[in-house]
Parts: sequence; structure tokens; C-alpha cells
Amino acid sequence: MINVKKSAAYLFFIFLATVSFCQPVKSQTLNLQENKQHPFADEKNTGFFNLTTFSPLSFSGQYLNGIQTICGDKLNPHLLLGGGMGLERLNSLTTYDNIPANLTLLPVFADIRYVILKKKISPVIALDGGYKFLLNNYSSSFIYESDVIFPGVAWDDYYDNDTYKQGGFFLTAEAGIKMNIYKRLIIYGSVDYSLWSVSGDHHHWIYDYKVNSDNQTILKETEITSRTLAYTHIFLIRLGFGF
Repeated sequence: MINVKKSAAYLFFIFLATVSFCQPVKSQTLNLQENKQHPFADEKNTGFFNLTTFSPLSFSGQYLNGIQTICGDKLNPHLLLGGGMGLERLNSLTTYDNIPANLTLLPVFADIRYVILKKKISPVIALDGGYKFLLNNYSSSFIYESDVIFPGVAWDDYYDNDTYKQGGFFLTAEAGIKMNIYKRLIIYGSVDYSLWSVSGDHHHWIYDYKVNSDNQTILKETEITSRTLAYTHIFLIRLGFGF
């Protein structure tokens, strides 16, 4: 006759052994599933980050006009705070008063950016604000105008140009795409809109010509110098990498 108590004890022992054996296998299976679902699990959700980009072209026809790098702290998978600096060279850039200028600038700025999705490919929006130091003192080309008061008797010639000596504050809005290619390494592309100012002196020359009764031309020259704050803006494309 079968001993019911012994049989029940054997069944209970087998049950415990089975549960103990299957438990680590189940845990290991879940870990494998997590790794399969999150191929970029090695990417840190917080900590140091760097983004280095260059501008191959702008919408106004500038080519290879700058490079910048940003370092900061990744507060969570979406929000990043940092600071950066760069170098820009812009040729024949039309300023607020429509006088073209060649500018070499050193931007120093704070950066805040938001990664919208926690995926391999995600849109990114960013905002930069700071100061662009002017590295060169630039005198723009002259603009000439003439005003005839009385033909052959009296007329005026006008010349204008700007001498830029200082940079100014700037603000940049950015919309981009980041793509993870290996662990924390990403490639990045964006379109930026930047608005800033440069300041200096505006020069205005007036050449007043009059012909007297002896048919001699008398010239009176007047120069007016005033401070100028010239605003300028630009759309540009950025490409780079980060980690």
C-alpha cells in the first residue's frame, strides 16, 4: 500500500527543486529580452556629454564657415544642459544697415537641449544664448550716393561705411536629428537660426560742391561719426558627432 505521507513529501520536494532550478533561467531570459528590446542599453541616461559640429554651408551662401563644441551634463534621458564655444568666419554678410561685412567671431554660450524620444533616432530641439566676441576690426566697403541741387552749379556727394569693433549678444534656435551608431556615440545634423549684433562706428561723409561766379568749384567736406549697432541673422546647417 502506498504511503500517502511519503508520496506527498516527495511531490513537495520535487516542486521546490523545480521552482529553485527555473528561477535563474527565468531571470536570465528576462534580461536577454530587455537587451533585445533596448539595443542601446549601454548609453548612459545621465552624466557627461559632448557634441561637436561644423557648418558646411548656410542659406546665404556661406561655406565651411564655423565649428563649435558643447560639453555639459545629461540630467535625464531627455534634458541636457551645457556650455560651449566655437569659431566663425562669415564673408560679405549683410548687416542691419545693408552694408556687407567680413566677420571673424568667437561665440561663447550656454546650451539647453531636449531629446524628444528615447530611441536610436530622435528629433532634438535646442536653444543657445551667449556673446559673440569679434576677433577682427573690420571696415566695410563704401556706399556712394549723389544729389544734384542745381545742375552744373551745386551738388552733393555722400559716402557711408561702418567700422566694426565689438561683437554682441546672440540667440540661436536649433532643430535637429540625432542617431545612435554605437553605444554612446551619435551622429547629429541640424538647422540653426541665429540672431546677433556687432557694434562700432558709422561714418558719413558729405562733399558739398558749389561753383562761384568766377567758375571755380568750392568744396566743403563734412564728416559725421556716430555709434552703430548692426543686427544680423543667418540660417545654417550643422553636422557633427557626440557622445
